[in-house]
Amino acid sequence: MILASASDERLCPVRAVKQLLREYPQPPGAPLFRRYMALFTPTFLEVCLRDRLQRCGFDDPKRHNKHSWRIGSTTQASQAGMTDEEMMRLGRW
Repeated sequence: MILASASDERLCPVRAVKQLLREYPQPPGAPLFRRYMALFTPTFLEVCLRDRLQRCGFDDPKRHNKHSWRIGSTTQASQAGMTDEEMMRLGRW
């Protein structure tokens, strides 16, 4: 697991997950991300990603898709010194 933080605490992923768990407590082993009465599909993830990018002021959110996360995490893992084997496990390749 790679833990990241941000200098602007509003952007810190660790802080965001802690807040999510405080606001929506779940039993141990429950999925971290879920949708009420709907499937959590790749298309839903892509729509959410593009919506958030647009809200953040990105010029062309359609240039980004669900594979952007995989590419970004692999780049970060490489820069953190992970081996090819570790990155393959991370990306489920």
